[in-house]
Amino acid sequence: MSSLEAGAADADSANANADGPFTFDDLSVVMGTYNEEAAVGTVLDDIKRVTDGRAE
Repeated sequence: MSSLEAGAADADSANANADGPFTFDDLSVVMGTYNEEAAVGTVLDDIKRVTDGRAE
């Protein structure tokens, strides 16, 4: 198992907490790009679509 796979396995085991598994409600997206103005519109549209408009 690679260190990347081991890290993913550790992350999977950490996904359960007292409130249950993590969902999109627990997710924050941080973005960086050389041309944010061109990229941000598409990214925000995708996030809105995937989260049914629940994204902050």
